[in-house]
Amino acid sequence: MTQLYDREREMKLYVAEERKEEKMNTKVDDIKNLMKNLKLSAKEAMNALGISPQDQKTYLPMLKKG
Repeated sequence: MTQLYDREREMKLYVAEERKEEKMNTKVDDIKNLMKNLKLSAKEAMNALGISPQDQKTYLPMLKKG
């Protein structure tokens, strides 16, 4: 029973992490689209999307990757 509970918990954590990563990738795409289409800087685009300054620190390296 404990193994089943542990596997279920691990699966839920995995799915939650995948969803978080997918949301972040979507947000990176949104930032890039604003930068390209509206000719905004990365900071301006993130501000337009309402991304907090703390979260902006997370997204900046992701924008530089590709």
